[in-house]
Amino acid sequence: MLRKKSIKDEKVDNGKLNTMVIFSSAKPKGRLPSQAQEQKELFKAWAEVYNPSLKDIEIMRGKGIQRAVTIVIRNPLGSYLPKNSHFVTIKDKAYEGLWGIEDIRPSDRYITLLLKGDFNGTVGN
Repeated sequence: MLRKKSIKDEKVDNGKLNTMVIFSSAKPKGRLPSQAQEQKELFKAWAEVYNPSLKDIEIMRGKGIQRAVTIVIRNPLGSYLPKNSHFVTIKDKAYEGLWGIEDIRPSDRYITLLLKGDFNGTVGN
């Protein structure tokens, strides 16, 4: 017998994954760390973008992070694994700039990422 699927079981649906995010890595072009850096695109995904929850705010408070956002993406199941050294570009005017990955919370279907955004226009802080 088939079990009824409850709406409460689904935390995210396709309608909320409506913002494009691009994951990238950075490495220096020259030998000195102060020189320009080269970005390499690693993965693109649709995400739900929202303000940090109380749990996320507690994580940020101890680390002195001033600007943060939380995103949820579908779990790419091995085709890409986000790391704290990667950066995220959110394709939305309200969230311009590069965001660093502060916290990664994977589950079976989705990955929740807490992003920090105080980079002053440079990659790799």
